[in-house]
Amino acid sequence: MEFPHLSSTNHVPLEAESQHIRALVETAEEEQNRVRQELDETRAKERKLVERDDALTERIRSLKAIVSATRRMPPEILSNIFLLATQAAVEQEDRWEVDLVDSEGDLEWDDTRGATNARAFLRLSQVSSRWRAVAQTTSLLWRTLRFDLGPYCRLRGDGVVSLIMHFAHLSQPYGLQLAFKSHKQYTRGMPLAVLWSCGHQLASLELKVPGSLLAPLLGLPSRTFHKLKRLEINLYDGTDSGLLGDIPGLASAQHLEDLKLVMRSTTSAERLLPAPNSSSWNTLRTLDICSHSGLNLGGVYLSLQSCHSLQQLALSMEEVDDLLGPEARIKGVLRLEQLVSFTLQIDYGLDDEMAPFITMLFAPQLTALSLKGSFLVGAVVEFLEHSNKPPISTLRLESCVREDTDLRGALLNVLRCVPLVETLALGLQLSPGVDDTFLRALTILPGGSDTSEVFLPAMRTLDIAKCAAPLTARAAADMVESRQVLHVGTGLGNGGHLPGRCLTGITLSGPRLRRGWMHDGAAWSRIAALEGTGILHFSSSS
Repeated sequence: MEFPHLSSTNHVPLEAESQHIRALVETAEEEQNRVRQELDETRAKERKLVERDDALTERIRSLKAIVSATRRMPPEILSNIFLLATQAAVEQEDRWEVDLVDSEGDLEWDDTRGATNARAFLRLSQVSSRWRAVAQTTSLLWRTLRFDLGPYCRLRGDGVVSLIMHFAHLSQPYGLQLAFKSHKQYTRGMPLAVLWSCGHQLASLELKVPGSLLAPLLGLPSRTFHKLKRLEINLYDGTDSGLLGDIPGLASAQHLEDLKLVMRSTTSAERLLPAPNSSSWNTLRTLDICSHSGLNLGGVYLSLQSCHSLQQLALSMEEVDDLLGPEARIKGVLRLEQLVSFTLQIDYGLDDEMAPFITMLFAPQLTALSLKGSFLVGAVVEFLEHSNKPPISTLRLESCVREDTDLRGALLNVLRCVPLVETLALGLQLSPGVDDTFLRALTILPGGSDTSEVFLPAMRTLDIAKCAAPLTARAAADMVESRQVLHVGTGLGNGGHLPGRCLTGITLSGPRLRRGWMHDGAAWSRIAALEGTGILHFSSSS
């Protein structure tokens, strides 16, 4: 420290000392100015060196890119990389990235999210001319296109049309898989009119739209979709009922394999289903129709006569709308020899109205049967017997005609026809037949080890709806305990190899059933133990 006797005190320096200090300050300031000047020069030089370094880095990157392995990569390998890079955009429907707006014929990106999955594919064709050429010749890259047009979406109809045309052209010869969803308040065009131009290039079409959006398709020629394999149409309102005219293109696609229709009006059914006795469904393998109104079930069955390859059939409706009358129904048997799954649900119908639509079927390969509606249980037995008792593993009977006099006996007759059943579900109106006697019929007697001695030897799950008949805890415990899987180490052997000892779950949904059983002390302890192991479940309604 300079001048310590002054720096650490408040003494006033002498005149000679003051002059000496001022001279030292001037010298220090001159030296500081020289240092600052050198710093400025050094910093300027540093900036120039950094700029030079950046320029050299960019030059090196460019030169390396010219001789890189990526540039020399064969087109077929680059094509596979494109497919892998865009796989997420194909699989993850709920993460579509951006929206597109068509401006003066050019596709421009907009910041609206969630309207389409197109961006991931288009980006690859905008990197370089070589990448564009490879991308545009990779047909599988353009095979999947999805739209979700909400009420505030800024994507105009002409932009949607441009994208569909672009993808449909580049996806050949495989065909475009188009999924189109539109909110009823979307008002920026009617883009489905593009199907007149590119319908022949589609392999799959999925529409989830208001009925009125079908207006541009009225009169669409019958052979428009000659390449279409899969068609799914979900009309979430009945606004198409005001449209006049048919859509032959949708009702008669000649090479369909999978068809799913969800409709809200009888008009929709008339417009989207082929004419009775039509051969439009010759190649159909899967048919799923859900009508939230009436359905001409007889007409559907007439069209099914040519479906020799049909494997899955699901028909659900509020009521049967038999416009053609009984005289136009199938005479004899409807043979569906490849059918493995059949679901028929009629919410509102006359007693035993659906029985003819059950008994006329011949399905010897059936493995899954689900029926809900108004029918006598005996009709199920008749169907199973004349179908040569098919190997059914899943059986769901959710309702029946209440006037069935011996419901328990009828149910047991059905179960005798399906010895291989693994999943059994019995609905509410069948519950009067599910009593202690019914459960005792399912109970395996001690010593029963032969398959021929065991009723339903393969049953794994049992679901019983609200129980209207008296059902005691003891009968339920006896049945479940006799069928639960025995584990090695219990001294009883490995029950997994014994007929009938394969039950993994039973669900009971009787109101107040659980509370009532709690008063049966000895039996309730067994029920509680089964519930604790997870094999016995009570639904929330009980």
